[in-house]
Amino acid sequence: MLRSTLPASPAARRVLVGTLLSSFGRGLTLPFLLVYLTQVRGLNAGTVGLLAGWMGVVSLGLAPLGGSLVDRFGARTVVLPLTLVASLGGVLLAFATGAVGAFVALTVIAIAFSALWSGQTTIMASLVTEAERQKAFGLNFTLINLGIGAGGLVAGTFVDVHRPQTFLIIYLCDAVTNLIPFAILLSLRSVGGRVANSAAGLTLLRNRKAKGASTTASASRRRAERAALTAATASRAAARQAGGRRGSGRPGAAARRRPPRSRC
Repeated sequence: MLRSTLPASPAARRVLVGTLLSSFGRGLTLPFLLVYLTQVRGLNAGTVGLLAGWMGVVSLGLAPLGGSLVDRFGARTVVLPLTLVASLGGVLLAFATGAVGAFVALTVIAIAFSALWSGQTTIMASLVTEAERQKAFGLNFTLINLGIGAGGLVAGTFVDVHRPQTFLIIYLCDAVTNLIPFAILLSLRSVGGRVANSAAGLTLLRNRKAKGASTTASASRRRAERAALTAATASRAAARQAGGRRGSGRPGAAARRRPPRSRC
């Protein structure tokens, strides 16, 4: 059953493997951010809440820019450096000892993930057929959830606030797992390019414009036909009315005939 769900492209399968492993690394650290910064690094909960909110603001604010960069330069060109940026953010967070270090690390991570997932989704869309796309996207998000959940379970059995080195290990593991999609995508040189994406977009745009122009021309032609039909109907009605008026102005045949003289 799983085999029928997998896409036919080997490249797409390799990308899915990278997604699963990087999500596992993300799951190692994501549930324990508050615990790590408050109980291990000594930050107060209010500061950590502001830092988490700052991450959301940065990711949301940069998401449109990330989409524009993917369209302009290609998904592969954008995703490759962002995986390195995400890995760097994990390393910085592992060694962050105060609010400033945590702020810098979380900002770097937010910048990376503002366009990382959208770029990876674009790459996946380019590797599967239209018939496979729905299954591929469903499987992709399933693997993300599976990886995050499995990572959280593993980390939950390992980390200990009385042993800070355990948190150092999971954040370094998170940084390493972000390098796996980088290596996979680096080996796939012909995917996620700007030319193919742009050509597809331009073709779609031309088709939509041509369809819109055809629809507009058809509507104009129908309006012209209706106007001509209305004019012809009005002309025939006017002609009938004019003929009736002329007929009523002439004496009838009975009036023109003289009555016959009676013979006595």
